[in-house]
Amino acid sequence: SPMTRPLRRADVVRALRSVDTTGSAVLAATVRAILEAVAEPEGRQAGTAELYGGGSAATHARRDPLREAGSGHGVPIAGAALSARFGPVAASVHPYLDSRLKYDPDYRGKKDRAVAGRVHEAYAALQTEYADVFFGLLDRNWGMPGLEGLAVSPSPYSYDHFGLRLGTARIRLDAVLAQLDNLPDATGAEAHRYYVAHRLYVQPVAPVAVALWEGTVVAGPGRGLDQWFANVFNLGLLAQYDQGSSANHQLGVDVRVAPSGWPVFYGSFMLDDVQVDREGAGDNEPTSYGLFVGADGPAPARGRWRATYTRVSNLAYRTPNPAETVMRRDVGLARNFADYDQLTLQGEWLVMPGVLIRPEATFLRQGQGDMRLPYPPVEEYAQTPTIFAGVVERTMRAAVSGDIAFGFGITARFNAGAHFVTNAGHVSGVSDTRFVAGIEALYRFRVSGVLP
Repeated sequence: SPMTRPLRRADVVRALRSVDTTGSAVLAATVRAILEAVAEPEGRQAGTAELYGGGSAATHARRDPLREAGSGHGVPIAGAALSARFGPVAASVHPYLDSRLKYDPDYRGKKDRAVAGRVHEAYAALQTEYADVFFGLLDRNWGMPGLEGLAVSPSPYSYDHFGLRLGTARIRLDAVLAQLDNLPDATGAEAHRYYVAHRLYVQPVAPVAVALWEGTVVAGPGRGLDQWFANVFNLGLLAQYDQGSSANHQLGVDVRVAPSGWPVFYGSFMLDDVQVDREGAGDNEPTSYGLFVGADGPAPARGRWRATYTRVSNLAYRTPNPAETVMRRDVGLARNFADYDQLTLQGEWLVMPGVLIRPEATFLRQGQGDMRLPYPPVEEYAQTPTIFAGVVERTMRAAVSGDIAFGFGITARFNAGAHFVTNAGHVSGVSDTRFVAGIEALYRFRVSGVLP
């Protein structure tokens, strides 16, 4: 499934085994190495344990190098990823230590200890041919490979949720239900908050896939998750009017077209809010939306190219009721930033077995709109721009990143780039040039086998 992450291990293995590697020793060696790293023993009961350790160093602490933030660091890393399969039941737990978390402004966990860490995965899932039922902690992404979705993405650190997949590979329903952190509402009272996202994925013909989705934030003092919003077979926007309750909804559509012999084309559109009535004093509210379009295709010498354009409006993901903002612990549940557009050109080359290199050029325009800011009052609607509030900061990024598998369990990843910034810090006329880089190296020891 090109629109859904994570992938099932068995699906990855099946896809890799179908790859035609004749005529390319580099591709054959790479596929073989990945299969050795992810394949499990045959049988209904199997387990895998992977222990790893190493370190990282970077000029910044945020995971997103384009909007680098936090202090530079050099820290150790250690973790253990344990997983098991018992027939149709899969389970996993993955704690790790990484003191980079102490400096990352997007991490809201405990930061006042010598060593920081968290649990990245902890879940159990019932997986059958036509349905998956999931509960636990896991990153998800409803977007194209390597791109964050507009409804569900790994921008926030993984959080506990209930997940559902129902259907076949060509038509299915995906859903996520989660309790969010409490926030004060428009009156200042502490509100309980919940997030429900559901998506209908349809592949009518092999080259075309379409997904229609809705994301809903439910919030209120002492409020629980209303049954009509928890019903992922219903449309929450209509249920709101039918039940006379309140919530913040986003509606969206994702499309992917992969014609044989042509580049792959894809796009996504999210409508957060649009003013339909134009009769009252408050009926000139700016439209809130997000979109991205892109294409990718093969390049010479075992390569691939990609071009993407993203645009997220000023007021996207926020509402007059701050408790209904689409974020968790000050980090967006989908995109972590608003009021920007971004054009990225990227290549990807498998230059030798286990060595993947990605050159990149990105142009970013960032306004001063932010989902963490208060929603403008009604009297300011007419003066509130749909996109690019205040002084627009412009960043040109030229960079290269890569992943390297040295063998014997040793892997590394790196990124290095130059940022050329105008109107730096949203101050007119101020320019800045910054070098941004990071590297991580790990040794992994993996063992798997059939469980008794």
